[in-house]
Amino acid sequence: MKFKLKYKYFFYFIVLIFIIFFSTIKTNTIVNQPYFIKLKNLFPHSLKDDIKKSNFFKYIIVKSMTMTAKNKFNNKNILDIRNLLMNEYILEPEQITYFEKLDLIESINSKKCKESQDAPFQYFFCKSSKFYIYPDENRKVMGAKYYDINNYSILEHSNYNSNDKKKLLIYLSGHDGNPYGVTKRSVYFLDIKEHYKKKGFDVMSLSMSNLGYNEEPVNFPLIDLSKKEDKIHDMYINFYDESYPRKKPLSLMLSGNYYLIKKVLSESSYDEIYMIGVSGGGWYSTFIAAVIPEIKSSYSFTGTMPTFLRLFERIKGDFEQSGSKIFDRIDYWDLYYLATLDNFNKQNRKHTQVYNRYESVFADPFATIMKNVSDNLKNSYFKVEALEVDEHVIDKDFLFSQF
Repeated sequence: MKFKLKYKYFFYFIVLIFIIFFSTIKTNTIVNQPYFIKLKNLFPHSLKDDIKKSNFFKYIIVKSMTMTAKNKFNNKNILDIRNLLMNEYILEPEQITYFEKLDLIESINSKKCKESQDAPFQYFFCKSSKFYIYPDENRKVMGAKYYDINNYSILEHSNYNSNDKKKLLIYLSGHDGNPYGVTKRSVYFLDIKEHYKKKGFDVMSLSMSNLGYNEEPVNFPLIDLSKKEDKIHDMYINFYDESYPRKKPLSLMLSGNYYLIKKVLSESSYDEIYMIGVSGGGWYSTFIAAVIPEIKSSYSFTGTMPTFLRLFERIKGDFEQSGSKIFDRIDYWDLYYLATLDNFNKQNRKHTQVYNRYESVFADPFATIMKNVSDNLKNSYFKVEALEVDEHVIDKDFLFSQF
């Protein structure tokens, strides 16, 4: 017992030194280093969980991250980061071809999903791409093509005109696939869609790159088509186009949904635009709100977490979460701040990070830590909510109370 107690306090001391040192430098490269993973594995999970739940750990982390957040939200040159994103992580307009896909549903549902022990994820993703409930007949299906990658959006128009304002809700699904699919989150999307259509919103739904109704074979410069990646988006890592040498691999994930949204906004004049996303869709909501200032308010449900906190997580996250080189140059705090700014560096938009305290992703203690940091930041345009929820879903009651 005494040994265990001394062991724990020794680890407290190591954590304190660790936090002070690493809070002053970029953490993304550390998260992805094999030596760091081996170092974390030296300590049993039970001990690490006890440390993370301790008041000592939470106090130090909140203090450290509050300083980071305040520094980020005082960055006078923050629009330089938006320019960086546009220049290197969004493809050029001439690389995009738009088209309508009237038979998208039939095309997706006609696919045969082959079950295989060698590729269980491919089977799951194929099944999750299918439509189990159809969009309304007045839908518009738009495609955006770049290289041999197709991204799609489905826009349903509201039949209700509650006031003179024309409103748009953009919904982004996550790794579970098609918003109109069979998963629990798909059922939530249908309730959300109908709720806001009755309030006069047009509803635009999107999937992650190469998932949902974007789940098709892809081809682009330097892809290895013979290699089966363990994670669905790792395939983009080697992308390089000598005709557009500045464009980075993450641009293949961001550009499709970015341009589909811009296309809809160019064709209709909306007075209010809201964006919500869950899981991987919450990741998209954070990134896209940072580069599309027309979005009035954005909500990321269990979608992102500052890179610093990943030092204490058991998993480092997917390519888009922490594997991209962009995180050597920016942090999610930069994106949170950008999601509140217009084109003139004026803070007049709102961004909310929502965490579910008792689920498996971005849960406590990190949900409460982020809530405490947000409270300390005292910025009315950026908020964190830590909800009493134990599932990886959008809490509809919370969402419906927002707008």
